[in-house]
Amino acid sequence: MTKKAYALIIILILLFPVMFFVGRKTANESSAIPVNTERDFEDFSLCCVPTNDLFPLNLDEDTKDFLLGAWKVDKLLGFGIIYNDQSEYPLGQKIIGDTIVIKENLFSTKNLIGYEVYQFEIRNPAIYVDTNYDDAQVFLTQNRVNNKDGKFEFSPSDKVKSITITNENKDMYPISFFVVNDERLILRLEATYFELVKEK
Repeated sequence: MTKKAYALIIILILLFPVMFFVGRKTANESSAIPVNTERDFEDFSLCCVPTNDLFPLNLDEDTKDFLLGAWKVDKLLGFGIIYNDQSEYPLGQKIIGDTIVIKENLFSTKNLIGYEVYQFEIRNPAIYVDTNYDDAQVFLTQNRVNNKDGKFEFSPSDKVKSITITNENKDMYPISFFVVNDERLILRLEATYFELVKEK
């Protein structure tokens, strides 16, 4: 055996433990990386299901009597702290004077003229409370509403209920309602808020 061959064997013997250790370390590190399993996706879906699907609250009689009827979009209240192009800041969507129908057997936004994306009609809708806000400031904070100019005209004692209106499949719609003290109804489209008044 030549000296070169002998030296090569010695080098390989010395390097083998190092290569083995590095290989083991890399394998362990890679095994620490989370793997997407079917269970992971189930948990993700669960955490993203709206609270109203897990713990729906039926409308009490006062809220129900107040909410059901025909409503007209009366005025712009304001915007969220963050808004998109569809919110049409600073004037808001052009729906002042348009009407929305909320009844036990029909929910219709077909009269939001010029905004097909917000036009829906649901027969026998499911209507319930998805969130109760103990006071107006909690509502403003959690929904990231910009009320610096005070147009929402809230008082600290106001109670706000977030209302879900959906179909039998519990599909989500890009439109939200908030009842204030069973006396006021607020509509949210994108990040834009409007006050509604009940038609007689």
